[in-house]
Amino acid sequence: MKKLLLSIILFINVIPIFSQAEFKIAFDHIEWKKPINDKVNLEIYLKITNIGNVSGACEDLNGIWLYSSDSYYNYDMALLEYNKGILQDIRAGGSLNCFLIFNVPKAANGLTLKFDQEHGGAAKFITDSYNKYLLDEAEYLYNVKNYPEAIKMFKDCLSSDVIQKENIKLRIADCYEKTGDLLFEDYQSYKITDNLDKAIINYKQSLNYDSKSVSTKDKIANIYDILGDNQFNAVNLASALSFYQFSLDYNNSAVINGKIDNINKELTKKKKSEETKKNNQKKWEEYDELISPTTGFTFTSGIGYNTNQNSSESVPFWNLQMDIPVKLYTQKKLNSPLNVFLNFEGGYSGFIGTESQLYKYLNIGNSLYTLKRNTNGPPFSEYYVNGGVGVSILSQSLKPMLIFSYGVYGQSTLFNISPVSDPINDPSNNLYGNILSQVHVGQGFNLEFSLKIGSAFIIGYAFKNYSIESNLYFLKNNYSAHYFNIGLSSF
Repeated sequence: MKKLLLSIILFINVIPIFSQAEFKIAFDHIEWKKPINDKVNLEIYLKITNIGNVSGACEDLNGIWLYSSDSYYNYDMALLEYNKGILQDIRAGGSLNCFLIFNVPKAANGLTLKFDQEHGGAAKFITDSYNKYLLDEAEYLYNVKNYPEAIKMFKDCLSSDVIQKENIKLRIADCYEKTGDLLFEDYQSYKITDNLDKAIINYKQSLNYDSKSVSTKDKIANIYDILGDNQFNAVNLASALSFYQFSLDYNNSAVINGKIDNINKELTKKKKSEETKKNNQKKWEEYDELISPTTGFTFTSGIGYNTNQNSSESVPFWNLQMDIPVKLYTQKKLNSPLNVFLNFEGGYSGFIGTESQLYKYLNIGNSLYTLKRNTNGPPFSEYYVNGGVGVSILSQSLKPMLIFSYGVYGQSTLFNISPVSDPINDPSNNLYGNILSQVHVGQGFNLEFSLKIGSAFIIGYAFKNYSIESNLYFLKNNYSAHYFNIGLSSF
């Protein structure tokens, strides 16, 4: 505890008792010790000097007591201890240092040492209350700008002095605010960003003790504004927005609201840009998947009808076809890129109608000739091998495709023809048997339109137009065909 020194010496009492010894009692200093709950020990240090001619003891100390200016506390003060040699003889011209320890209430003010009337009744003011002492110490520390120690001292006052509780809280708030001010000044001088965070902590501590302080709230708002500006300049918009919103919590400034509006616009713009970039990235990934096969296979089966343009008769056929497409060019565009490819195809078709339909289809006069099957299988079939070009629009879900092919078409027959007049239908009498069972070749084109659905399934329509060369009048015809196809594609 800090010692209090007095420069004025008090002569409390000089009374010769049974001798010529005279005593001068000087007040030296006091110390506060062991504050517990609402009590504290007050140690009073004295110096007793014998100014007489003979040795003697200062028995006047037997009648000394400690009183408070507030008589309410006088019944709650007690002498705990004193120097055991305080009543010993002091030689003439000699002196003795001694102490008295009183246990007193912290709030007891105007503490005075008094002698009772028997010992002269002299009195000496010693000190104000312990609470006043703490406040004085705290104020001293505050005035010399030792704010951390002042805060500790004011908090001690807060726990000791209930009466001035609100005033002490305000002083603690002042200390925290001043600490924050110093940190902010250092930031302005040295640009140490950490000081801003520390300043905010101190300002918020200040508000804990003085929640209505407008100046402190303005300072917090200002620092959050600075932090927001720093983040904005570093293009950390989300972080800047957070700091500006914190600033609004302490000061609803129109300037800060304007900054927040601008950032929200920027964030919205950035979000749209990121979404566009994300969507484009997704499209590029889908596009890569679409263009990744440079070649592939397509297998289809179909059903339709063929028409002999010479006889104008149509008959049903089934059809099997395999395509091998090879990419030539892909348009570098995300939305519906155009794909151009070569296409090689081969197919086989079989007649599925009746004999009477086949007579009409081949334009055979059945009153003159009969057809006789010479093996199992379709009595009449066609095949083709084509090459051409195709185009498609690449899409993840639905891919339209158009192919034009030109190539070789052929017909094969699995029957012989015999005259109707032949009574036994002897194959040896066949007029055209050997010729009819041969392959008859021609040429023509194939036009197909199909839709690829999803990753593999395909449906489509095909139109064929071709001619067959033969020395038989009923086979040498121009033909057309229409088919509806379904199948699978890896292209």
